[in-house]
Amino acid sequence: MKTSTEKMYVNVPQQDVNLLRKVAEQYGWEVTDRNTLWDNLRRSLPAKEPDITDKEIMAEVRAVRYGEV
Repeated sequence: MKTSTEKMYVNVPQQDVNLLRKVAEQYGWEVTDRNTLWDNLRRSLPAKEPDITDKEIMAEVRAVRYGEV
């Protein structure tokens, strides 16, 4: 039997988290906390090199601060 799933976000008091996890386990639901969601998002993003080098940044800082180019 194929079933569809729906993602829901529920705010639960800290003292009830273990109860929610037990109920979820009994029904075969997946419980994910906010930190895990953020970690998964960060890992899924491609690593991108900066468009400007440290040397170029320092040259800009010197130009603004000291009028050097």
